[in-house]
Amino acid sequence: MIAGRAPLSAVKYFDLGIHFVMSLFDASWSEMSGFLLGMAIMALPGLALIVAAYVAIIRMFLRLWKGFGPERRLSRGLVLLAAFMTLIVLPYALFRSSGDNSQESRIPRPLKMARIEYQLEESWGFGGPGDNETGFVIYQLTEESAGWARAQGSALATQLSQGARCWRPTPVEKDAGTPDDLRRWTGPIQEEREEWAARKPNIADYLDLYGFTIPVEKARMIEADSAIQNPGSFYCYGRGGSLTIVDPGRGKVYFAYAG
Repeated sequence: MIAGRAPLSAVKYFDLGIHFVMSLFDASWSEMSGFLLGMAIMALPGLALIVAAYVAIIRMFLRLWKGFGPERRLSRGLVLLAAFMTLIVLPYALFRSSGDNSQESRIPRPLKMARIEYQLEESWGFGGPGDNETGFVIYQLTEESAGWARAQGSALATQLSQGARCWRPTPVEKDAGTPDDLRRWTGPIQEEREEWAARKPNIADYLDLYGFTIPVEKARMIEADSAIQNPGSFYCYGRGGSLTIVDPGRGKVYFAYAG
Protein backbone atom coordinates (compact mmCIF):
# COMPACT_ATOMS: atom_id res chain seq x y z
CA MET A 1 0.00 0.00 0.00
CA ILE A 2 1.27 3.48 -0.83
CA ALA A 3 2.13 5.42 2.30
CA GLY A 4 -0.39 8.08 3.23
CA ARG A 5 -3.17 6.68 1.03
CA ALA A 6 -6.14 5.13 2.79
CA PRO A 7 -7.67 1.97 1.31
CA LEU A 8 -10.89 2.43 -0.64
CA SER A 9 -13.98 1.78 1.43
CA ALA A 10 -16.75 -0.61 0.41
CA VAL A 11 -18.99 2.40 -0.29
CA LYS A 12 -16.37 3.85 -2.63
CA TYR A 13 -16.05 0.54 -4.44
CA PHE A 14 -19.84 0.45 -4.85
CA ASP A 15 -19.88 4.02 -6.18
CA LEU A 16 -17.13 3.21 -8.68
CA GLY A 17 -19.02 0.10 -9.74
CA ILE A 18 -22.26 2.02 -10.31
CA HIS A 19 -20.47 4.61 -12.45
CA PHE A 20 -18.81 1.80 -14.40
CA VAL A 21 -22.22 0.30 -15.23
CA MET A 22 -23.53 3.75 -16.20
CA SER A 23 -20.65 4.26 -18.63
CA LEU A 24 -20.96 0.69 -19.94
CA PHE A 25 -24.61 1.19 -20.92
CA ASP A 26 -24.37 4.94 -21.60
CA ALA A 27 -27.00 5.45 -18.89
CA SER A 28 -27.85 8.64 -17.05
CA TRP A 29 -27.99 8.83 -13.27
CA SER A 30 -31.79 9.17 -13.46
CA GLU A 31 -31.98 5.91 -15.44
CA MET A 32 -29.69 4.17 -12.98
CA SER A 33 -31.60 5.46 -9.95
CA GLY A 34 -34.83 4.36 -11.64
CA PHE A 35 -33.33 0.90 -12.10
CA LEU A 36 -32.25 0.69 -8.45
CA LEU A 37 -35.64 1.97 -7.27
CA GLY A 38 -37.40 -0.50 -9.55
CA MET A 39 -35.26 -3.31 -8.17
CA ALA A 40 -36.24 -2.28 -4.64
CA ILE A 41 -39.96 -2.11 -5.48
CA MET A 42 -39.95 -5.43 -7.32
CA ALA A 43 -38.09 -7.02 -4.42
CA LEU A 44 -40.83 -6.25 -1.90
CA PRO A 45 -43.23 -9.14 -2.73
CA GLY A 46 -40.48 -11.74 -2.82
CA LEU A 47 -37.96 -9.99 -0.63
CA ALA A 48 -37.06 -13.06 1.42
CA LEU A 49 -36.44 -15.17 -1.68
CA ILE A 50 -34.36 -12.50 -3.39
CA VAL A 51 -32.29 -11.81 -0.27
CA ALA A 52 -31.72 -15.54 0.20
CA ALA A 53 -30.57 -15.88 -3.41
CA TYR A 54 -28.20 -12.91 -3.12
CA VAL A 55 -26.82 -14.21 0.19
CA ALA A 56 -26.21 -17.64 -1.37
CA ILE A 57 -24.41 -16.08 -4.34
CA ILE A 58 -22.30 -13.84 -2.10
CA ARG A 59 -21.36 -16.79 0.12
CA MET A 60 -20.38 -18.79 -2.95
CA PHE A 61 -18.08 -16.02 -4.16
CA LEU A 62 -16.66 -15.57 -0.65
CA ARG A 63 -15.73 -19.25 -0.57
CA LEU A 64 -14.04 -18.86 -3.93
CA TRP A 65 -12.26 -15.74 -2.66
CA LYS A 66 -10.98 -17.51 0.44
CA GLY A 67 -9.90 -20.48 -1.65
CA PHE A 68 -7.20 -18.34 -3.21
CA GLY A 69 -4.41 -17.14 -0.99
CA PRO A 70 -3.42 -13.46 -0.67
CA GLU A 71 -0.57 -14.06 -3.09
CA ARG A 72 -3.00 -14.98 -5.90
CA ARG A 73 -4.20 -11.45 -6.55
CA LEU A 74 -5.22 -12.08 -10.16
CA SER A 75 -7.47 -14.99 -9.18
CA ARG A 76 -9.07 -12.95 -6.42
CA GLY A 77 -9.58 -10.07 -8.84
CA LEU A 78 -11.36 -12.38 -11.28
CA VAL A 79 -13.62 -13.59 -8.46
CA LEU A 80 -14.53 -9.98 -7.64
CA LEU A 81 -15.21 -9.26 -11.30
CA ALA A 82 -17.44 -12.32 -11.64
CA ALA A 83 -19.36 -11.35 -8.49
CA PHE A 84 -19.89 -7.81 -9.75
CA MET A 85 -21.06 -9.04 -13.16
CA THR A 86 -23.49 -11.50 -11.55
CA LEU A 87 -24.93 -9.21 -8.89
CA ILE A 88 -25.04 -5.86 -10.70
CA VAL A 89 -24.29 -5.95 -14.43
CA LEU A 90 -26.47 -8.93 -15.40
CA PRO A 91 -29.63 -7.68 -13.60
CA TYR A 92 -29.13 -4.21 -15.08
CA ALA A 93 -28.67 -5.64 -18.59
CA LEU A 94 -31.95 -7.53 -18.19
CA PHE A 95 -33.59 -4.31 -16.97
CA ARG A 96 -32.40 -2.41 -20.05
CA SER A 97 -33.55 -5.23 -22.30
CA SER A 98 -37.05 -5.05 -20.85
CA GLY A 99 -37.04 -1.30 -21.58
CA ASP A 100 -36.13 -1.98 -25.22
CA ASN A 101 -39.00 -4.44 -25.47
CA SER A 102 -41.33 -1.80 -24.05
CA GLN A 103 -40.25 0.64 -26.76
CA GLU A 104 -40.83 -1.92 -29.50
CA SER A 105 -44.33 -2.62 -28.18
CA ARG A 106 -45.27 0.95 -29.14
CA ILE A 107 -44.61 0.20 -32.82
CA PRO A 108 -47.67 -1.31 -34.53
CA ARG A 109 -47.02 -4.69 -36.08
CA PRO A 110 -45.69 -5.58 -38.61
CA LEU A 111 -43.58 -2.40 -38.66
CA LYS A 112 -40.03 -2.61 -37.33
CA MET A 113 -38.10 0.08 -35.49
CA ALA A 114 -34.57 0.94 -36.59
CA ARG A 115 -33.80 3.42 -33.82
CA ILE A 116 -35.21 6.03 -31.47
CA GLU A 117 -34.70 9.37 -33.19
CA TYR A 118 -36.01 11.56 -30.38
CA GLN A 119 -37.28 10.87 -26.87
CA LEU A 120 -38.53 13.06 -24.05
CA GLU A 121 -40.55 11.46 -21.26
CA GLU A 122 -41.19 12.84 -17.80
CA SER A 123 -43.14 11.71 -14.75
CA TRP A 124 -44.42 13.66 -11.76
CA GLY A 125 -44.91 11.49 -8.70
CA PHE A 126 -43.25 8.60 -6.89
CA GLY A 127 -42.80 6.18 -9.77
CA GLY A 128 -46.02 4.26 -9.21
CA PRO A 129 -49.64 4.11 -10.40
CA GLY A 130 -51.43 7.45 -10.44
CA ASP A 131 -48.40 9.51 -11.42
CA ASN A 132 -48.84 12.21 -14.04
CA GLU A 133 -46.81 11.32 -17.11
CA THR A 134 -46.14 13.08 -20.39
CA GLY A 135 -44.00 11.81 -23.22
CA PHE A 136 -43.14 12.25 -26.87
CA VAL A 137 -41.02 9.77 -28.83
CA ILE A 138 -40.09 9.58 -32.52
CA TYR A 139 -39.14 6.17 -33.89
CA GLN A 140 -37.32 5.77 -37.20
CA LEU A 141 -38.54 2.71 -39.09
CA THR A 142 -36.25 0.35 -40.92
CA GLU A 143 -35.99 1.06 -44.64
CA GLU A 144 -37.80 -2.18 -45.37
CA SER A 145 -40.71 -1.32 -43.05
CA ALA A 146 -40.98 2.24 -44.35
CA GLY A 147 -41.01 1.02 -47.96
CA TRP A 148 -43.64 -1.59 -47.15
CA ALA A 149 -45.84 1.00 -45.41
CA ARG A 150 -45.65 3.36 -48.37
CA ALA A 151 -46.53 0.54 -50.76
CA GLN A 152 -49.78 -0.18 -48.87
CA GLY A 153 -51.20 3.26 -49.62
CA SER A 154 -54.66 3.82 -48.13
CA ALA A 155 -54.90 0.11 -47.25
CA LEU A 156 -52.23 0.50 -44.55
CA ALA A 157 -54.92 1.04 -41.90
CA THR A 158 -56.17 -2.52 -42.42
CA GLN A 159 -52.67 -4.01 -42.38
CA LEU A 160 -51.49 -2.62 -39.04
CA SER A 161 -52.21 -4.35 -35.73
CA GLN A 162 -55.75 -3.54 -34.47
CA GLY A 163 -56.75 -2.80 -38.07
CA ALA A 164 -59.23 -0.24 -39.33
CA ARG A 165 -61.20 -0.24 -36.07
CA CYS A 166 -58.34 1.77 -34.57
CA TRP A 167 -56.35 3.32 -37.42
CA ARG A 168 -57.75 6.35 -39.22
CA PRO A 169 -56.27 8.39 -42.04
CA THR A 170 -55.00 11.89 -41.38
CA PRO A 171 -55.70 14.76 -41.14
CA VAL A 172 -56.87 14.20 -37.57
CA GLU A 173 -60.45 15.27 -36.94
CA LYS A 174 -61.00 16.07 -33.28
CA ASP A 175 -64.68 15.16 -33.28
CA ALA A 176 -64.48 12.17 -35.63
CA GLY A 177 -64.56 9.59 -32.85
CA THR A 178 -66.07 9.29 -29.40
CA PRO A 179 -66.51 12.12 -26.86
CA ASP A 180 -63.42 10.74 -25.11
CA ASP A 181 -61.44 11.26 -28.31
CA LEU A 182 -62.59 14.88 -28.49
CA ARG A 183 -61.54 15.48 -24.87
CA ARG A 184 -58.01 14.37 -25.77
CA TRP A 185 -57.70 17.56 -27.82
CA THR A 186 -59.88 20.07 -25.98
CA GLY A 187 -58.61 19.67 -22.43
CA PRO A 188 -60.37 19.17 -19.09
CA ILE A 189 -60.84 22.87 -18.29
CA GLN A 190 -64.24 24.04 -19.53
CA GLU A 191 -63.10 27.63 -20.13
CA GLU A 192 -60.40 26.46 -22.54
CA ARG A 193 -62.42 23.95 -24.54
CA GLU A 194 -63.92 26.34 -27.05
CA GLU A 195 -60.54 27.94 -27.75
CA TRP A 196 -58.77 24.58 -28.05
CA ALA A 197 -61.52 23.10 -30.23
CA ALA A 198 -61.16 25.96 -32.73
CA ARG A 199 -57.47 25.22 -33.29
CA LYS A 200 -56.09 22.62 -35.65
CA PRO A 201 -54.96 19.46 -33.87
CA ASN A 202 -51.37 19.94 -32.75
CA ILE A 203 -48.99 17.92 -30.65
CA ALA A 204 -48.40 20.73 -28.13
CA ASP A 205 -52.09 20.80 -27.15
CA TYR A 206 -52.17 17.02 -26.90
CA LEU A 207 -49.18 16.89 -24.56
CA ASP A 208 -50.47 19.82 -22.49
CA LEU A 209 -53.85 18.18 -21.88
CA TYR A 210 -53.44 18.10 -18.08
CA GLY A 211 -50.98 20.96 -17.76
CA PHE A 212 -47.88 18.78 -17.34
CA THR A 213 -45.89 20.25 -20.20
CA ILE A 214 -42.56 18.97 -21.48
CA PRO A 215 -40.11 21.08 -23.54
CA VAL A 216 -40.22 19.23 -26.86
CA GLU A 217 -37.96 20.73 -29.52
CA LYS A 218 -39.95 23.04 -31.79
CA ALA A 219 -38.72 21.39 -35.00
CA ARG A 220 -39.96 18.02 -33.73
CA MET A 221 -43.40 19.42 -32.97
CA ILE A 222 -43.64 21.06 -36.40
CA GLU A 223 -42.80 17.72 -38.00
CA ALA A 224 -45.43 15.86 -35.94
CA ASP A 225 -48.03 18.57 -36.62
CA SER A 226 -47.40 18.20 -40.34
CA ALA A 227 -48.08 14.47 -40.05
CA ILE A 228 -51.38 14.86 -38.18
CA GLN A 229 -52.69 17.89 -40.10
CA ASN A 230 -52.06 16.63 -43.64
CA PRO A 231 -53.13 13.54 -45.61
CA GLY A 232 -50.83 10.56 -45.95
CA SER A 233 -50.42 9.33 -42.37
CA PHE A 234 -52.51 7.20 -40.00
CA TYR A 235 -53.29 7.65 -36.31
CA CYS A 236 -54.64 5.51 -33.51
CA TYR A 237 -55.60 6.29 -29.91
CA GLY A 238 -54.36 3.88 -27.25
CA ARG A 239 -54.40 3.24 -23.55
CA GLY A 240 -52.97 5.67 -21.04
CA GLY A 241 -53.87 8.73 -23.09
CA SER A 242 -51.58 7.70 -25.93
CA LEU A 243 -51.61 8.69 -29.58
CA THR A 244 -49.63 6.82 -32.25
CA ILE A 245 -49.06 8.33 -35.69
CA VAL A 246 -47.56 6.32 -38.53
CA ASP A 247 -46.01 8.55 -41.19
CA PRO A 248 -45.03 6.35 -44.16
CA GLY A 249 -43.67 9.31 -46.12
CA ARG A 250 -41.03 10.11 -43.52
CA GLY A 251 -40.69 6.48 -42.45
CA LYS A 252 -41.44 7.36 -38.83
CA VAL A 253 -43.77 6.59 -35.96
CA TYR A 254 -44.69 9.35 -33.50
CA PHE A 255 -45.83 8.29 -30.04
CA ALA A 256 -47.30 10.84 -27.63
CA TYR A 257 -49.08 10.46 -24.32
CA ALA A 258 -50.44 12.59 -21.50
CA GLY A 259 -52.05 11.01 -18.50
